[in-house]
Amino acid sequence: MLNSMSFWYHDGGSWGPESIGSQFAEQVVLGLVKEEYLATTGGRKALLEAIHEELT
Repeated sequence: MLNSMSFWYHDGGSWGPESIGSQFAEQVVLGLVKEEYLATTGGRKALLEAIHEELT
């Protein structure tokens, strides 16, 4: 997954380093969390919002 980052980023493109980093982090986190956990805690969006709030 990380190896393809060079394909996503283009200097001056619509996806900057911050956007790419956020998407990459979401893929990693959601790949590690069980669907059962998401079902009992409000889903993907709630989890990602909680993580974002914790980090900012």
